[in-house]
Amino acid sequence: MTTASATTFQYPRSSIDTQAYWDATRRGELLYQRCADCDSSIFHPRVMCPYCMSDKVGWQTSAGRGKVYSFTVQYVPLRRDVPTRLPLVLGIIEMDEGYHMFSEIDETDITKVMVGVPVQVYFDAVADDLSLPKFRLLASRESLS
Repeated sequence: MTTASATTFQYPRSSIDTQAYWDATRRGELLYQRCADCDSSIFHPRVMCPYCMSDKVGWQTSAGRGKVYSFTVQYVPLRRDVPTRLPLVLGIIEMDEGYHMFSEIDETDITKVMVGVPVQVYFDAVADDLSLPKFRLLASRESLS
């Protein structure tokens, strides 16, 4: 028996702690938090700094640039009933502001994706009320040699 949940893709849900982040992605902005006490960059959104436990965390706007810290290539869809573009490059991005985030790296030529390659964020409107931050390469393999 097929249910609605079996055919509906589940997107991230916002909470009181993450609402400002998701509102910003819909505007085409990437936010992260910074602790006023220990000056640490914080990502994903939280109520308290995970480094010093201060509740003095505030939102900052990221320039959206970073570099590939780690990545993997996905050749099999998560769900066979939901079409997706494959292969899909998923990676951890080391942002210039000092935090890391997990995201899709939008590159059709997967041989160009390498650790250390610079990337820039863009926002993919995947639903009427949701834009996901994804990344594109800023340099090719040849420019790193």
